[in-house]
Amino acid sequence: MKIADRVEILEIGGNDRLINPVFLWDDHKRILIDAGFPGQVQLFSDAIGSAGFDIKDLTHIIITHQDIDHTGSVLDILKIAPNAKVLSHEKEVPYLQGELPPVKTAALKQTFANMPEEKRVYFERFEAAIKNTKFKIDESLTDGQLFPFGELGIEIIHTPGHTLGHICLYIKESKLLIAGDAIIIEDGNLKVPILTADIPMATISLKKLLPYDIEQVVYYHGGLRRGDINQEIGKITISSR
Repeated sequence: MKIADRVEILEIGGNDRLINPVFLWDDHKRILIDAGFPGQVQLFSDAIGSAGFDIKDLTHIIITHQDIDHTGSVLDILKIAPNAKVLSHEKEVPYLQGELPPVKTAALKQTFANMPEEKRVYFERFEAAIKNTKFKIDESLTDGQLFPFGELGIEIIHTPGHTLGHICLYIKESKLLIAGDAIIIEDGNLKVPILTADIPMATISLKKLLPYDIEQVVYYHGGLRRGDINQEIGKITISSR
């Protein structure tokens, strides 16, 4: 779904959840923001094809954070688009490259330990997927960095909390925020995800978004939202104190 000039939401189904990665393009770049669950490479190829492009021409994959539903198909995509560079915030690099274990592993293990046996298999699959989803980061990103794209670039906003190196991305030309998992839409409401490494830090990080002129936002879990986004985000920070 095209939502702005050179911006397309890739609505990717499967795994019982709809996710919303973003595809961007200009005269020189083809950029994918986040890469879904493991085994979704064909869905990405089809979605990018529907936007009029070929997945093999990707130049960059930007990862908002380390969770498996954002990184799962990176390796498979790189097999098709071997020249694509993978980028993330500098604090996510050791996790994505397998030098440190994912920050939420212990919390997930505890969560699934209290579930029926048939549910615990999901954690075992999660652990196996994590072990097989490590990749090299070609370039690390920093807070406030302006990544070249279009006329005005993409601003990197470090929003720690969900993970230590979580980032949002702001495209000034479109007044568009790509929120990753800093916020989700649940039952029509904006929320900080429950499965967040540090909820107080994540809530504080939302205040960094308030100065931006945001007319539309893409939530990875929730999709597109338009309107008075700043006011809605402000309510989250107030209600979470």
